[in-house]
Amino acid sequence: MNCVKDILDEIGIKITSINDSGFAQFCPVYRNSDNPKGASINLKNGWTTDWSLNENFPIEVLVEKMTGKKPDKKFINKISSLDLDIINDESEVKFWSKDSLLHLLPDHSYWINRGISKETLDFFQGGVSHSGKLYKRYVWPCFDRHQRIVGFTGRDLTGKNEIKYKHEGKSTNFLFGLYNKQNDEFLILKSILKSSHLILVEGPSDSVACFDEGITNVLPTMGLNISKSMMSFILGVNPSKITICYNKDEKFNGQNAAVKNYTRLFEYFPESNLEIRTPQKNDLSDDKSNIKNFFNQAPDDIISLFREKYLRCKSDVKQKMSQKEVNVGKVLSNGQ
Repeated sequence: MNCVKDILDEIGIKITSINDSGFAQFCPVYRNSDNPKGASINLKNGWTTDWSLNENFPIEVLVEKMTGKKPDKKFINKISSLDLDIINDESEVKFWSKDSLLHLLPDHSYWINRGISKETLDFFQGGVSHSGKLYKRYVWPCFDRHQRIVGFTGRDLTGKNEIKYKHEGKSTNFLFGLYNKQNDEFLILKSILKSSHLILVEGPSDSVACFDEGITNVLPTMGLNISKSMMSFILGVNPSKITICYNKDEKFNGQNAAVKNYTRLFEYFPESNLEIRTPQKNDLSDDKSNIKNFFNQAPDDIISLFREKYLRCKSDVKQKMSQKEVNVGKVLSNGQ
Protein backbone atom coordinates (compact mmCIF):
# COMPACT_ATOMS: atom_id res chain seq x y z
CA MET A 1 0.00 0.00 0.00
CA ASN A 2 1.15 3.52 -0.73
CA CYS A 3 2.75 4.76 2.49
CA VAL A 4 1.31 8.27 2.15
CA LYS A 5 -2.19 6.86 1.73
CA ASP A 6 -1.59 4.63 4.72
CA ILE A 7 -0.67 7.64 6.87
CA LEU A 8 -3.71 9.59 5.61
CA ASP A 9 -6.00 6.70 6.55
CA GLU A 10 -4.51 6.51 10.04
CA ILE A 11 -5.01 10.22 10.76
CA GLY A 12 -8.54 10.26 9.35
CA ILE A 13 -8.11 12.06 6.03
CA LYS A 14 -10.21 10.84 3.10
CA ILE A 15 -9.00 11.45 -0.44
CA THR A 16 -11.66 12.93 -2.72
CA SER A 17 -9.80 12.64 -6.05
CA ILE A 18 -6.44 11.67 -7.54
CA ASN A 19 -4.98 12.96 -10.81
CA ASP A 20 -2.59 11.22 -13.20
CA SER A 21 0.42 13.02 -11.68
CA GLY A 22 -0.13 11.43 -8.28
CA PHE A 23 -1.62 14.46 -6.54
CA ALA A 24 -4.63 13.76 -4.32
CA GLN A 25 -7.21 16.27 -3.14
CA PHE A 26 -8.82 16.13 0.29
CA CYS A 27 -10.84 18.22 2.72
CA PRO A 28 -8.66 20.08 5.26
CA VAL A 29 -10.83 19.07 8.21
CA TYR A 30 -8.04 20.07 10.60
CA ARG A 31 -9.29 23.66 10.26
CA ASN A 32 -13.01 22.74 10.19
CA SER A 33 -13.27 23.19 6.43
CA ASP A 34 -16.00 21.47 4.40
CA ASN A 35 -14.32 22.03 1.02
CA PRO A 36 -13.59 18.54 -0.40
CA LYS A 37 -10.87 20.00 -2.61
CA GLY A 38 -9.44 22.53 -0.19
CA ALA A 39 -6.04 20.83 0.03
CA SER A 40 -3.89 18.49 -2.01
CA ILE A 41 -1.01 16.14 -1.27
CA ASN A 42 1.74 14.61 -3.39
CA LEU A 43 1.29 10.86 -2.87
CA LYS A 44 4.93 10.30 -3.74
CA ASN A 45 6.58 12.42 -1.07
CA GLY A 46 3.85 13.77 1.19
CA TRP A 47 4.19 17.49 0.42
CA THR A 48 0.86 19.15 1.17
CA THR A 49 -0.75 22.35 -0.14
CA ASP A 50 -3.63 24.06 1.67
CA TRP A 51 -5.06 26.19 -1.11
CA SER A 52 -7.27 28.49 0.97
CA LEU A 53 -4.47 29.33 3.40
CA ASN A 54 -1.86 29.34 0.60
CA GLU A 55 0.40 27.17 2.75
CA ASN A 56 2.79 24.38 1.80
CA PHE A 57 4.14 21.93 4.36
CA PRO A 58 5.56 18.40 4.70
CA ILE A 59 3.47 15.45 5.84
CA GLU A 60 4.89 15.68 9.37
CA VAL A 61 3.05 18.98 9.79
CA LEU A 62 -0.15 17.48 8.39
CA VAL A 63 0.06 14.69 10.97
CA GLU A 64 0.55 17.26 13.73
CA LYS A 65 -2.38 19.37 12.49
CA MET A 66 -4.68 16.34 12.50
CA THR A 67 -3.57 14.70 15.74
CA GLY A 68 -2.69 17.78 17.73
CA LYS A 69 0.76 16.44 18.55
CA LYS A 70 4.08 15.78 16.87
CA PRO A 71 4.35 12.43 15.03
CA ASP A 72 5.24 9.54 17.33
CA LYS A 73 7.81 6.87 16.55
CA LYS A 74 5.30 4.86 14.49
CA PHE A 75 4.63 7.78 12.15
CA ILE A 76 8.28 8.83 12.06
CA ASN A 77 9.24 5.35 10.85
CA LYS A 78 6.63 5.51 8.09
CA ILE A 79 7.59 9.03 7.08
CA SER A 80 11.25 8.00 7.00
CA SER A 81 10.42 5.44 4.31
CA LEU A 82 9.02 8.07 1.95
CA ASP A 83 10.99 9.11 -1.11
CA LEU A 84 11.10 12.68 0.20
CA ASP A 85 14.37 13.59 -1.43
CA ILE A 86 13.83 11.40 -4.51
CA ILE A 87 16.86 9.22 -3.94
CA ASN A 88 16.07 6.35 -6.25
CA ASP A 89 17.78 3.58 -4.32
CA GLU A 90 18.95 4.30 -0.81
CA SER A 91 20.98 1.08 -0.83
CA GLU A 92 23.28 2.82 -3.32
CA VAL A 93 23.57 6.00 -1.23
CA LYS A 94 26.43 6.36 1.19
CA PHE A 95 25.72 8.08 4.46
CA TRP A 96 28.47 9.59 6.58
CA SER A 97 28.55 9.54 10.36
CA LYS A 98 28.06 12.83 12.20
CA ASP A 99 31.47 12.09 13.74
CA SER A 100 33.01 12.88 10.34
CA LEU A 101 32.35 16.56 11.09
CA LEU A 102 34.91 16.33 13.88
CA HIS A 103 37.62 15.87 11.23
CA LEU A 104 36.96 19.32 9.73
CA LEU A 105 39.34 21.90 11.15
CA PRO A 106 37.54 25.00 12.49
CA ASP A 107 39.51 27.37 10.28
CA HIS A 108 36.99 29.83 8.83
CA SER A 109 39.46 32.54 7.88
CA TYR A 110 38.83 32.26 4.12
CA TRP A 111 35.12 33.02 4.45
CA ILE A 112 35.49 35.52 7.27
CA ASN A 113 37.90 37.45 5.03
CA ARG A 114 35.14 37.45 2.41
CA GLY A 115 32.72 39.02 4.85
CA ILE A 116 30.82 35.96 6.08
CA SER A 117 29.98 36.00 9.78
CA LYS A 118 30.99 33.29 12.22
CA GLU A 119 27.31 32.75 13.07
CA THR A 120 26.48 31.91 9.47
CA LEU A 121 29.49 29.61 9.15
CA ASP A 122 28.42 27.80 12.33
CA PHE A 123 24.96 27.28 10.85
CA PHE A 124 26.37 25.57 7.76
CA GLN A 125 28.80 23.49 9.91
CA GLY A 126 31.81 23.71 7.60
CA GLY A 127 35.54 23.50 8.10
CA VAL A 128 38.82 22.75 6.36
CA SER A 129 39.52 19.13 5.44
CA HIS A 130 42.99 17.91 6.40
CA SER A 131 42.86 14.61 4.47
CA GLY A 132 41.08 12.63 1.78
CA LYS A 133 39.46 13.60 -1.48
CA LEU A 134 38.69 17.14 -0.31
CA TYR A 135 42.09 17.81 1.26
CA LYS A 136 42.82 21.51 1.87
CA ARG A 137 39.34 22.52 0.77
CA TYR A 138 36.75 24.29 2.87
CA VAL A 139 34.12 21.59 3.25
CA TRP A 140 30.41 21.80 4.00
CA PRO A 141 28.24 18.78 4.84
CA CYS A 142 24.97 18.18 3.02
CA PHE A 143 22.13 16.72 5.08
CA ASP A 144 18.96 14.94 4.08
CA ARG A 145 15.58 15.38 5.71
CA HIS A 146 16.44 12.93 8.48
CA GLN A 147 19.69 14.71 9.38
CA ARG A 148 21.84 12.08 7.72
CA ILE A 149 24.92 13.34 5.90
CA VAL A 150 24.58 12.40 2.22
CA GLY A 151 27.84 14.00 1.14
CA PHE A 152 30.17 16.97 1.26
CA THR A 153 31.01 19.85 -1.03
CA GLY A 154 34.48 21.36 -0.85
CA ARG A 155 35.67 24.74 -2.10
CA ASP A 156 39.29 25.17 -3.23
CA LEU A 157 41.19 27.59 -1.01
CA THR A 158 44.46 27.73 -2.95
CA GLY A 159 43.25 29.31 -6.19
CA LYS A 160 45.44 26.78 -8.03
CA ASN A 161 42.84 24.12 -8.83
CA GLU A 162 40.86 24.38 -12.04
CA ILE A 163 37.89 22.77 -10.29
CA LYS A 164 36.57 25.29 -7.78
CA TYR A 165 34.16 22.84 -6.10
CA LYS A 166 34.57 19.10 -5.65
CA HIS A 167 32.01 16.81 -4.08
CA GLU A 168 32.09 13.65 -2.05
CA GLY A 169 28.83 11.79 -2.49
CA LYS A 170 26.30 12.18 -5.29
CA SER A 171 25.75 15.91 -5.70
CA THR A 172 22.41 15.37 -7.46
CA ASN A 173 21.09 14.29 -4.05
CA PHE A 174 22.30 17.48 -2.37
CA LEU A 175 19.79 20.07 -1.17
CA PHE A 176 22.46 22.21 0.40
CA GLY A 177 21.43 24.03 3.56
CA LEU A 178 17.77 23.06 3.30
CA TYR A 179 17.94 20.65 6.23
CA ASN A 180 20.44 22.46 8.41
CA LYS A 181 18.85 23.24 11.76
CA GLN A 182 18.77 26.29 13.99
CA ASN A 183 16.87 26.12 17.28
CA ASP A 184 15.51 22.75 16.14
CA GLU A 185 13.98 24.27 12.98
CA PHE A 186 14.85 23.90 9.32
CA LEU A 187 15.45 27.62 8.92
CA ILE A 188 15.89 27.72 5.13
CA LEU A 189 12.96 25.39 4.50
CA LYS A 190 10.78 27.48 6.83
CA SER A 191 11.79 30.65 5.00
CA ILE A 192 10.95 29.18 1.57
CA LEU A 193 7.56 27.96 2.75
CA LYS A 194 6.68 31.18 4.58
CA SER A 195 7.62 33.47 1.69
CA SER A 196 6.52 31.04 -1.05
CA HIS A 197 9.58 32.32 -2.90
CA LEU A 198 12.58 30.22 -3.90
CA ILE A 199 15.84 31.71 -5.16
CA LEU A 200 18.06 29.33 -7.14
CA VAL A 201 21.79 30.04 -7.36
CA GLU A 202 24.65 28.03 -8.83
CA GLY A 203 26.79 27.19 -5.83
CA PRO A 204 27.08 27.12 -2.04
CA SER A 205 29.10 30.34 -1.79
CA ASP A 206 26.18 32.36 -3.21
CA SER A 207 23.74 30.62 -0.90
CA VAL A 208 25.92 31.28 2.15
CA ALA A 209 26.47 34.94 1.17
CA CYS A 210 22.72 35.48 0.75
CA PHE A 211 22.01 33.77 4.08
CA ASP A 212 24.51 36.04 5.79
CA GLU A 213 22.68 39.07 4.36
CA GLY A 214 19.35 37.82 5.69
CA ILE A 215 18.12 36.35 2.38
CA THR A 216 17.42 32.84 3.65
CA ASN A 217 15.10 31.42 0.96
CA VAL A 218 18.01 30.41 -1.28
CA LEU A 219 19.14 27.01 -2.58
CA PRO A 220 22.11 26.22 -4.84
CA THR A 221 21.56 23.80 -7.71
CA MET A 222 25.18 22.68 -7.26
CA GLY A 223 25.99 23.51 -10.84
CA LEU A 224 24.03 24.50 -13.92
CA ASN A 225 21.29 21.86 -13.86
CA ILE A 226 18.22 21.38 -11.69
CA SER A 227 18.55 17.83 -10.38
CA LYS A 228 15.69 15.37 -9.99
CA SER A 229 15.72 15.78 -6.21
CA MET A 230 15.71 19.58 -6.53
CA MET A 231 12.86 19.53 -9.05
CA SER A 232 10.87 17.21 -6.82
CA PHE A 233 11.30 19.62 -3.93
CA ILE A 234 10.30 22.60 -6.07
CA LEU A 235 7.15 20.89 -7.32
CA GLY A 236 6.35 19.73 -3.80
CA VAL A 237 6.45 23.18 -2.20
CA ASN A 238 4.91 24.82 -5.30
CA PRO A 239 6.30 28.34 -4.67
CA SER A 240 4.48 31.39 -5.97
CA LYS A 241 7.78 32.83 -7.17
CA ILE A 242 11.02 31.28 -8.39
CA THR A 243 14.07 33.44 -9.07
CA ILE A 244 16.94 32.01 -11.10
CA CYS A 245 20.14 33.85 -10.25
CA TYR A 246 23.10 32.24 -12.01
CA ASN A 247 26.59 33.58 -12.58
CA LYS A 248 27.47 36.24 -15.11
CA ASP A 249 30.17 34.46 -17.10
CA GLU A 250 32.38 35.67 -19.92
CA LYS A 251 31.54 32.45 -21.78
CA PHE A 252 27.83 32.86 -20.93
CA ASN A 253 27.57 29.49 -19.16
CA GLY A 254 25.47 30.90 -16.33
CA GLN A 255 23.29 33.02 -18.61
CA ASN A 256 22.65 30.09 -20.95
CA ALA A 257 21.81 27.78 -18.05
CA ALA A 258 19.39 30.33 -16.61
CA VAL A 259 17.42 30.29 -19.87
CA LYS A 260 17.53 26.49 -20.01
CA ASN A 261 16.25 26.08 -16.44
CA TYR A 262 13.61 28.77 -16.96
CA THR A 263 12.38 26.58 -19.83
CA ARG A 264 12.27 23.51 -17.58
CA LEU A 265 10.30 25.34 -14.90
CA PHE A 266 8.00 26.86 -17.52
CA GLU A 267 6.55 23.36 -18.01
CA TYR A 268 5.15 23.45 -14.48
CA PHE A 269 4.79 27.11 -13.51
CA PRO A 270 3.14 30.12 -15.17
CA GLU A 271 5.29 32.93 -16.53
CA SER A 272 4.17 35.17 -13.66
CA ASN A 273 5.86 32.81 -11.15
CA LEU A 274 9.28 32.88 -12.82
CA GLU A 275 12.05 35.44 -13.11
CA ILE A 276 15.77 35.65 -13.89
CA ARG A 277 18.21 38.04 -12.25
CA THR A 278 21.80 38.33 -13.46
CA PRO A 279 24.41 39.59 -10.96
CA GLN A 280 26.36 42.74 -11.76
CA LYS A 281 29.60 40.93 -10.98
CA ASN A 282 30.47 37.29 -11.62
CA ASP A 283 28.22 35.99 -8.84
CA LEU A 284 26.33 37.17 -5.77
CA SER A 285 29.11 36.31 -3.33
CA ASP A 286 31.44 38.66 -5.25
CA ASP A 287 29.09 41.55 -4.50
CA LYS A 288 27.85 40.52 -1.08
CA SER A 289 27.21 43.98 0.34
CA ASN A 290 24.84 44.73 -2.54
CA ILE A 291 22.73 41.56 -2.27
CA LYS A 292 19.69 43.12 -0.58
CA ASN A 293 19.63 46.02 -3.02
CA PHE A 294 20.05 43.58 -5.91
CA PHE A 295 16.85 41.72 -5.02
CA ASN A 296 14.94 44.98 -4.62
CA GLN A 297 15.63 45.96 -8.22
CA ALA A 298 13.60 44.94 -11.25
CA PRO A 299 14.38 41.48 -12.70
CA ASP A 300 15.85 40.93 -16.15
CA ASP A 301 13.74 41.09 -19.26
CA ILE A 302 13.07 37.43 -20.01
CA ILE A 303 12.35 37.80 -23.71
CA SER A 304 15.63 39.66 -24.21
CA LEU A 305 17.53 36.85 -22.46
CA PHE A 306 15.98 34.24 -24.75
CA ARG A 307 16.75 36.32 -27.84
CA GLU A 308 20.32 36.94 -26.72
CA LYS A 309 20.92 33.24 -26.18
CA TYR A 310 19.37 32.45 -29.55
CA LEU A 311 21.74 34.88 -31.27
CA ARG A 312 24.76 33.52 -29.35
CA CYS A 313 23.92 29.97 -30.36
CA LYS A 314 23.28 31.00 -33.96
CA SER A 315 26.74 32.56 -34.25
CA ASP A 316 28.67 29.99 -32.18
CA VAL A 317 28.29 26.30 -33.07
CA LYS A 318 29.75 25.33 -29.68
CA GLN A 319 26.71 26.81 -27.91
CA LYS A 320 23.36 25.11 -28.28
CA MET A 321 19.78 26.14 -27.75
CA SER A 322 17.20 23.37 -27.58
CA GLN A 323 14.05 23.38 -29.65
CA LYS A 324 12.09 23.51 -26.40
CA GLU A 325 13.88 26.75 -25.46
CA VAL A 326 13.14 28.19 -28.89
CA ASN A 327 9.47 27.28 -28.50
CA VAL A 328 9.21 28.85 -25.04
CA GLY A 329 10.91 31.97 -26.40
CA LYS A 330 8.25 32.17 -29.11
CA VAL A 331 5.47 31.74 -26.56
CA LEU A 332 6.87 34.54 -24.44
CA SER A 333 7.27 36.81 -27.46
CA ASN A 334 3.72 36.15 -28.64
CA GLY A 335 2.43 37.10 -25.21
CA GLN A 336 3.88 40.60 -25.39
